[in-house]
Order: sequence, then structure tokens, then C-alpha cells
Amino acid sequence: VTRVGNERFIIPIARVQETIILTPEQTEAAIRDGNRLDYRGVTVPTYELGELLEVPIDPTMRRIGVIAETQIGLACLLVDDVIGRQQVTQRPLGIDSPNSDRFAGGAVLADGRVSLILELDQLLSAT
Repeated sequence: VTRVGNERFIIPIARVQETIILTPEQTEAAIRDGNRLDYRGVTVPTYELGELLEVPIDPTMRRIGVIAETQIGLACLLVDDVIGRQQVTQRPLGIDSPNSDRFAGGAVLADGRVSLILELDQLLSAT
């Protein structure tokens, strides 16, 4: 479960390879280098999750990179925080909108909040 702004989003754990804490300087360098991050000697595309999902972010904050497996290979998703790992039951969204394919469904978190489960391949293919 990740946090971007005041919102919570679930990235399926089977897709997550690692999380890394980035300083503002590292985040700025990744953006300056064409949204690419050097991760263990491999250059991976970097995406600001808040921008992809149109959620306001504070660019001066420390960012956390979630390194995830996608159809295009490894990708780094920048988030405000990683809240932790939770087992959830996926529920269908029950809506049909132009952007609904970016979400695999929804789930109720342990604190009672509803969170969207990201469909990474669809989300990143829209960029």
C-alpha cells in the first residue's frame, strides 16, 4: 500500500521488486535525465505516480521509488510513502469510464479506507 498526497493506492506485491528512498537531489537528477533512474547499474524509466493519477504532490518532499516489474521491464514509481504490506480482497470497481482500465479493482484497507488497486501495465502504457 502506497500513499500519494492524501490518497492510498495498492501496487500488487507480486510486481514489487524493491523500494528505495530517494533524496530530493536524486529525484531531481532522475527527472533531469529524462525520467530515468540508475538502479543497480540498469537505467529504468521513472514515473511520478501522482502525475499519472492526477493527484497533487509536494515536489520538495523526499520520494520513495517502488521498483516494479511491468510489461516494459522494470519501472520506478515515485510515491510519498510506502505504508506497508496488507492482504486485501480485490473487489470489482463496477464502473466503466475512460480511465477505469488503469485499476484492477478496489479494496478496503485495515483502517477502513477504500483504496484502488493499480493495473501497472495499463497505467504505464497510457504515458
